[in-house]
Amino acid sequence: DAFLRCISGTLPSEEDWESVIALANQSMTIGTLAERVRQNGNWHQVPETVRDFLSAIYEPAVERNKQLDAQLAETIACLNQGSIHPILLKGAALRLTPGAASGEGRLLTDLDLMVPTSASPHAVECLQKIGYRSYTHPLAEGDTEVLVRDRDAGMLDLHVQLKGSRPSINANELARDCVPIQIMGVHAMLPSATSQALILIVHDQLQDRDY
Repeated sequence: DAFLRCISGTLPSEEDWESVIALANQSMTIGTLAERVRQNGNWHQVPETVRDFLSAIYEPAVERNKQLDAQLAETIACLNQGSIHPILLKGAALRLTPGAASGEGRLLTDLDLMVPTSASPHAVECLQKIGYRSYTHPLAEGDTEVLVRDRDAGMLDLHVQLKGSRPSINANELARDCVPIQIMGVHAMLPSATSQALILIVHDQLQDRDY
């Protein structure tokens, strides 16, 4: 309850801060917590040690997300040149959803895009031209290709379907619930809010078995 109140703009009592931060760390929402607390107008009322900790989380996250945004725009532009309009997944979708909260403090570990199975080899060839190399090769049809460049802030996961066997959703099926968007000078496909929620639930609760 204290954590949710804090996210909503009400600061917890001094003795609750330790449990609030512990829950935020466990649930990977510490960056979001730092952002909300900084924006709620009561930053000066936060204990100094908590301010120092949250700033140490938030400020590098903002810088890293800027780097990921630039990487995402370059990557999609490269795919566009190969006549591929990828589907945005997870954090990449949230970053480019028009009208969504900025989420500058959100901690992203990588970028996730989806392309049709038939387009995957061509997509990899396009991305290799701008320096990407395979970090892991798919072992079977439907597996994710993980690509990496030394200069980037995060890896790129190139999907052809959602991970896991249930529900089995490939790019052609997901595209039916997507809208084309043009942002940062590139073209991509953005899943509906419902599909984005489904993808996050499948990933976090079923695939990774969180909570």
